[in-house]
Amino acid sequence: MPNSIEKLFDHVTSSLPEFDRNDISLPEHPQDELASEPFPNDNDIAMPLSEEAEIGDEASSPFGRDSLTGQERRLVEGAIRYRGVEALAFYKSWRFRGKAPFPGKWGIFYLEQGLIWTASEIERYYPGYGVPVKLAREFLRRHERFHYQFDVQALQWEGLTGRALYEPLQIAFRRCSQFLAEEALANKSAWQWAKASRIGMREFAEDFFDAQPAAYARFREPTKALATELAANLVDRDYTKSASREDLAHWIGLLPTALDTKSLCPEYLVRPASLSTWLPPQLVIPPVERIEEAPGFEKLLEKRYHVLKNRWNTTRQKLLSAPSLLGLNFKPWEKDLWSVRVDDNFRAHLRHKGRGIWLAEEIGPHTAMGHG
Repeated sequence: MPNSIEKLFDHVTSSLPEFDRNDISLPEHPQDELASEPFPNDNDIAMPLSEEAEIGDEASSPFGRDSLTGQERRLVEGAIRYRGVEALAFYKSWRFRGKAPFPGKWGIFYLEQGLIWTASEIERYYPGYGVPVKLAREFLRRHERFHYQFDVQALQWEGLTGRALYEPLQIAFRRCSQFLAEEALANKSAWQWAKASRIGMREFAEDFFDAQPAAYARFREPTKALATELAANLVDRDYTKSASREDLAHWIGLLPTALDTKSLCPEYLVRPASLSTWLPPQLVIPPVERIEEAPGFEKLLEKRYHVLKNRWNTTRQKLLSAPSLLGLNFKPWEKDLWSVRVDDNFRAHLRHKGRGIWLAEEIGPHTAMGHG
């Protein structure tokens, strides 16, 4: 039986006029060649989590296992760097309930491997602290709940204006969703929860979000600035980098209490028959077997940044032993480069030459390297 929010979706969307999909301009961002929809098969399972909301009351794993295979871990850790939180969990609007994945269902979906990975990382950062699986679910939920809140808010504005807003935005950013300010605000919501003194997971959250692409890593930017951009994206279909609707910024993410209760948005645990149908193998972090240094890189270390020699050597050794460590913030960057954190103020850029061989080409301050 439909709940109140589903009835509201049905009432508003059924009265919206059709929009011309060919009239939607593309954002001023590069289109992601690796962007693709998951292709679940008939053996994939999406289990309702209404009764499993308390699964973390005991320290034991609710999944029947408490670790990932090596290949699953590599898939998850690589996909995070390309797809952000959506590699672990995702929100599907009621509007798209008839489409894959899982036709007929909508709400928040947690990949089983995503929850296991997040719980294991929380345990690694904070041994013995709390119940990792409960913390992992709430952490991911905070991100996905923002998507739900934004969706319902867009629905209200659609009711007021009598025109489609949400679906055109999703279509426009379909192949560059990592640049959508909505992702920055969703990560900011999870970050604000994690860094609260009663939770105490700030270090993990910041390392986790910093390793993610584009807008996902913008979670530290002022809320109003991000909301100003997102409001213009939604209402004006302005997808330029200067998009701004300051008059609407304060309303982004706000909902009446009656529409913002957890019970209104269904949640599911997804058990993929094969994780590689959800997270393609090409997203895996390339191996790091050897790191060479370009002449210009060596010159910078010898002269301008000689005080960074020891820190770079430490970073280099960590890359060779465990490139997936969140604290390294090792992720794809511009022009076929990968970027790694040297310390809180400096980064280095490396190019993969193939077969696990990398060339360190640049080193410098965050801002000078284009990291804001």
